[in-house]
Amino acid sequence: MKQLTFEGPGTARWRDDVPAPTLGGAAAALVTPLVVSTCDMDAVAMSGRVRFRAGTPMGHEGVGVVAEVADGVTRVRPGDHVIMPWQISCGSCGRCRRGQDTFCTTV
Repeated sequence: MKQLTFEGPGTARWRDDVPAPTLGGAAAALVTPLVVSTCDMDAVAMSGRVRFRAGTPMGHEGVGVVAEVADGVTRVRPGDHVIMPWQISCGSCGRCRRGQDTFCTTV
């Protein structure tokens, strides 16, 4: 699998040796990216103004297609198009149900 990886201030590289992801639990889904972008924090990391660990993946926001879901996933299924926001949330805790997914208590 290919991955754009932060290597240090001003340096990122494509890695071809990254293992393919696997489902990480009963509420997990794997998404194949169609379009990804960097966020403001990626630009700050590249500038060297904040410390990022070498090896950190970049380009975590985007749109994709659900490739696989675990048994506990009920809201999406393979083939669905989804938005991948900067903040991962469960969608089912009290805060997520109130529209406060940035403050998810589960993820």
